[in-house]
Amino acid sequence: MFKGQTKSGMTLVLVALFVSASATAAGQPQNGAKQRVSQLISQEIQKKYPAAKIEMGAISEFPAGNPIHVSLVEDSGRGYVKCMVQLEQGEDEVIERLVSASFTALMPAYIAKKRVLPGEKLDAENFKKDFVNVAHGMAREYRGVILSSEVKLENLQATQTILEGNYPLSSGVQKIPDVKRGDLVRVRVLSGRVMLSLQGTAQEPGNVKDQVRILTEKTKRELKGKVMPDGSIEVQL
Repeated sequence: MFKGQTKSGMTLVLVALFVSASATAAGQPQNGAKQRVSQLISQEIQKKYPAAKIEMGAISEFPAGNPIHVSLVEDSGRGYVKCMVQLEQGEDEVIERLVSASFTALMPAYIAKKRVLPGEKLDAENFKKDFVNVAHGMAREYRGVILSSEVKLENLQATQTILEGNYPLSSGVQKIPDVKRGDLVRVRVLSGRVMLSLQGTAQEPGNVKDQVRILTEKTKRELKGKVMPDGSIEVQL
């Protein structure tokens, strides 16, 4: 017994310690269950946002039990979901409860530091890498076509305006063509075993193996041929 402490005082201290320990022990399984439910919900959300990193927020209360299954019921489009959670209570009893949870879905993207106009080459100096929350807003609508920051910008050009502070879309960029419209190109015209070499001007852009139209320099005749790895155009007659 502590000095100066009565028997009744010691009894109250012991009772308080017992109640506190019991409450802590009772709370531990529920905390573990919440972590498990959070993990299961995160896995379901990941299926809808496969390219994003899911971070869970607050989860609504639910009865004590062992979580055994979670199914996604509703995605609000505003950063929270409703899920049906199956909880095992005892050996033979399983209950279902509707649980709400908030989340963020972070996708790696490029953010423009300045306006980029159509036809401009994408320069890494004009972009920064950041994460975009695609759980809500316009980012959610475009989550499937946001250009990932894991994609290299070299040899890409814009096909639509990218405003400062915005992210480029994969549908708004394209590979810089191997042959551009207006390029002076070497043309090889093949007919059987005969090959004629001449100069021409590309009438449209194209990449290796693409078919493009060219206009011959001397005769101004329009031909169509395949872009070769060396940048020449091969025409089969």
